[in-house]
Amino acid sequence: MSMLFDTVVHHRGPNYLLLACWVQRRREFLGLSTAAAANLAGLQLSEWCALEEGWVPEQLSTIRAIAGTLESQWPEVHLVAEMTRYNRPAAA
Repeated sequence: MSMLFDTVVHHRGPNYLLLACWVQRRREFLGLSTAAAANLAGLQLSEWCALEEGWVPEQLSTIRAIAGTLESQWPEVHLVAEMTRYNRPAAA
């Protein structure tokens, strides 16, 4: 079972943080700092931190860069991003 699938199946937090939780777990599993991961993905450190706090990128190129950095398949990461986007809380 992939780490991504395991995270999705066993995630117990809010569904709108699914991508954020997986990204953080995977980065830590790979032994990457937030700065190193951001650099490898071509993102600003603030963007990577936002990603781990719940930001869901809109651009497929960003999803692909994140997937590459985390040594994962981009279609899986894209699917989790869409699941996360779908479960965002309604704006007040």
